[in-house]
Amino acid sequence: MRFSGFTDEWVSYKNGDISKTYSGGTPSTSKREYYEGNIPFIKSGEIGNEVTEQYINEEAINNSSAKKSSKRRFTIGTVWSYKW
Repeated sequence: MRFSGFTDEWVSYKNGDISKTYSGGTPSTSKREYYEGNIPFIKSGEIGNEVTEQYINEEAINNSSAKKSSKRRFTIGTVWSYKW
């Protein structure tokens, strides 16, 4: 795919050479205290929105696989479901 008007030479990169990838998870929703914070928690259904409805705290990050990222990051969210 090329953007209209793009005429420069095409350069290919491996994803790992230009980005950092990692996976995370949702802190336990049974621990209501995890959701009493000021760290935005973006749910996969909110990707593309300008705001999030949920916020977590450091305790939630320390006790789950949720990850903290700096500003200006490109985020891709996926949800996998397996049926055995």
